Amino acid sequence: MFDPLDPLRVDRELSLLARRWVRYRRRLRQGEGFDDAPFASSSVAGRTAFTAVSELPDEDPLKVPLGRWIYRLAEQRINQGALVEQCRSWREQRHAVDVPERGRFSLAELLARALADRPRRRAWADQLVRLGAEHTAATARLWERRQEIARRLGLESPDPIERACLGSETAASRWLAATDALAAEFRAPSLADFLTTALAEDASEGWPARTGLRPLLELLNEHDLFRSLAIDAGPLPEPISGSSYLRAFARIGAAWVDATAPRDQPFVIAHDPYGLRRRTVGALFALLALNPAFLRRKLGLGRDRLRDQRRALARAVLLHSRSCALRLLLREAALASGSRFGAEYESLLMRVHGIGAPPAAAGVVFRPRVDDDQRFSGLLLGQAEQERLVDAHDEDWFRNPRAVDQLRSEAQRSPVPTTTLEELGEGQAALLRLLLAALG
Repeated sequence: MFDPLDPLRVDRELSLLARRWVRYRRRLRQGEGFDDAPFASSSVAGRTAFTAVSELPDEDPLKVPLGRWIYRLAEQRINQGALVEQCRSWREQRHAVDVPERGRFSLAELLARALADRPRRRAWADQLVRLGAEHTAATARLWERRQEIARRLGLESPDPIERACLGSETAASRWLAATDALAAEFRAPSLADFLTTALAEDASEGWPARTGLRPLLELLNEHDLFRSLAIDAGPLPEPISGSSYLRAFARIGAAWVDATAPRDQPFVIAHDPYGLRRRTVGALFALLALNPAFLRRKLGLGRDRLRDQRRALARAVLLHSRSCALRLLLREAALASGSRFGAEYESLLMRVHGIGAPPAAAGVVFRPRVDDDQRFSGLLLGQAEQERLVDAHDEDWFRNPRAVDQLRSEAQRSPVPTTTLEELGEGQAALLRLLLAALG
């Protein structure tokens, strides 16, 4: 029985349920756990709990964070069947393919081959786009259900709870306009051309041979940054190219936020269910790979190689940032209807990357995610934070014990789950300065 009069007990139950949910989502991403029941015997992930918490007094400091966590987990519980359907269509269902080789492949396998097999990348990518209609339909159904769930819980839209900034579409549009000229050189007529630039395959010098947690922590760890922390970053990307290491750093940064979360605060306050701070620190760590001092001191690159590798990684970050903006701008259409989702995907993909793809591919690449606002906002805020650290502690701030102490100290504050257009504007200016310096 749900008892809204005991918010601290509800907080403890949410903490346990959230941990089970994280493990479950990781299994789904690995193509496992389709029959798992992470929400069994839980009374805190549904309409009764959400309504009860909504009726708590406004002055109760737990009201809003409890409501956000209950909504997050309720949406995942109610949509579990749709999420499993989407994952099965991506990882389990196999399609007959004749070129570039004969066989039956899942969409996940086709993408993996498109990423790893550069000589045949175009053929693999073309098959991925050609065969994505059923997965796109599953993705469209999932997003339509998200809008229905919000209405069932008494909301006009999930945006007031799920978003980091209700004006972030404006920031996304501004970012695309600000980077159009920079990205013009990398407009790609096909998905394969896009992947070749986005992977930064010629930026792999100096990295460890594998993307294991220990060797990457050794690159990042200076002056107790990870002291006494249990870093649980989950499975890290395979070391396909230079961008693999940026993605791995981002996951480690997010895990660092989890590990440093204040333990003297209720779970729902110490942890943000949509992860703006996780994405911000993830970007902070990932963008170290564009810091000249990091490339010199940690990867041992000389001047010429440093310049070339930094430029290749900057191209990947530029395309990633525009992809984040694209996904964010797709959100409203995805919530509205499958037909609008497909139509806006086709036009936005051409506008952002120059790629021509049919609406039936909308769920295959650049598909929207619940936390796209946090991913886009965190990227901008992460570079703004890096600029502040550089200003306070110099270019090699990551080696300065005072900078590390500052980060560890700030981690003891409650994460702020929202941001403003003004802060995003500062982040945009910071990221643009970084890209201009690296690509110039």
